[in-house]
Amino acid sequence: MNSKKIIIGISILTITSLGIYFKVINNNMVHSQENNQINISSTANTTKNKIKNSIDKNIVLTLTTDLDLAYDFSDNKIRKEHAKYAVLAKVKSIDGCTNYNKTQKEYTAVMTYGNIEVLSVLKGEIKDKTIPFIKLGGEISFEEYEKGLEDSQKEKLDLTSKLTVTEKKTSYVSYYPNEDVKLEEGKIYLMYLNYNSDYDKYVCEFLQYGTREVEPSTIQLKKSINSETRVENLNNVKVKNNETGKFESLVDVF
Repeated sequence: MNSKKIIIGISILTITSLGIYFKVINNNMVHSQENNQINISSTANTTKNKIKNSIDKNIVLTLTTDLDLAYDFSDNKIRKEHAKYAVLAKVKSIDGCTNYNKTQKEYTAVMTYGNIEVLSVLKGEIKDKTIPFIKLGGEISFEEYEKGLEDSQKEKLDLTSKLTVTEKKTSYVSYYPNEDVKLEEGKIYLMYLNYNSDYDKYVCEFLQYGTREVEPSTIQLKKSINSETRVENLNNVKVKNNETGKFESLVDVF
């Protein structure tokens, strides 16, 4: 069985010094008829419609990837070294998903994008109150997903022939890295970010180690003189460990 690796950089699918390696088998695809899962270099166009909760969607295909991380993202020194910005931010909107880089004109893994409200800047300098983000993982319609498949890939995926034109519009493909965070509107997170000019957005870095939900009861928000909301008493803030499910002190994590 032939295999190859697609090098996907830490700033969302561009080749940089920090690499995430997606192991892809048999011309980018392995399909399991039993559980309808597939290992693939995710391909499709941009989902422009507002993303709804997965519970409202008909998920017909789940994408999985084997991640070989070049760095130990669980190490806070690594995160601080390789992220230009770190913030506490509220997700204001989740606006859609894409797996196509228009600048590079190439397909990527599925990503979610939207806007976040910056409540506290822990590292770097971000002056804007609201900034656009993009993060690995998301859901796209099968119709759009299929557009990015090569003929040889379509032949190995029976859903391309089994689903009707209408069903392809209303059925979805889901991809989220294992143990990573699925962002929710209105929730506050600790986020490590780097700006990516290809997307003109801030990339949420380091998978489950770089985006952590804040425990609501531990955060105190206060309006500043210019009516901007800011976090007080950072020492009291706790953030979620996405592997254990427990909340830990922000001071210890950051």
